[in-house]
Amino acid sequence: MKKITYLPMLAFLAIMGSCNNNKTADESGAAFSSSNPFFKASELPFQAPAFDKIKNGDFKPALEEGMKQQMVEIKLQIKQRLQHLKIQFWGSRKVDNYWLG
Repeated sequence: MKKITYLPMLAFLAIMGSCNNNKTADESGAAFSSSNPFFKASELPFQAPAFDKIKNGDFKPALEEGMKQQMVEIKLQIKQRLQHLKIQFWGSRKVDNYWLG
């Protein structure tokens, strides 16, 4: 019986432990430099990657940089949509107030 009550607490601790990230933005982006084959666009036909230059350590910095760029784009879109919704909401209130006197 007591194992069941410990299960949610253990799940919570496991989730919180996996979310621990002590890296700063500078540390995570430091490994992504011009020596990484993913840093610049490929010059091969169809922009195929140069597989002979790619090492296992090149993937993580490139993926982190890509996710960082995607998050900037997502935050920009959210900001624009919230601004649009704010204008629609308050604009409709102004119209209602105008007609209601």
